[in-house]
Amino acid sequence: MITIIITIITALVSIAAFNNRELFARLQFNPYQVYYRKEVHRLVTHGFIHANWEHLIFNMVSFFFFGRLVEGLFNSKLLFILFYLSAIIIASITTLFKHKDDHWYNSVGASGGVSAIIFAAILFDPFTGIIILPIPFPYPELFMVSCS
Repeated sequence: MITIIITIITALVSIAAFNNRELFARLQFNPYQVYYRKEVHRLVTHGFIHANWEHLIFNMVSFFFFGRLVEGLFNSKLLFILFYLSAIIIASITTLFKHKDDHWYNSVGASGGVSAIIFAAILFDPFTGIIILPIPFPYPELFMVSCS
């Protein structure tokens, strides 16, 4: 249920930001703004906006399917939420320090959080079969990691 709620919230915020460039600019990750102006909210909010429809759809479809599995592994819905949000933050820390002096650098998307969810699913259930179209048969998630 939490996976669905996060997916819907992310989609709604992204769509709103697609149509409102000022909102988009206030939510995107800008290391300069975080480091020097202490706009730490950007460490999380950038995970709820995406660059375009393709970016949004790919991230949210991946999150939806893997997130349901990982959510079921957590004893607490709150821990699942904290895991996802902390992954978004942690994925941005190196970028924060690398680009803290680049006032022009911006990034958006939930890829850090989604990657954490996908790899948690692989870690806890590596032999669950997934189907990637147009390949008509499932193969273990572990296979995806070893092929990349």
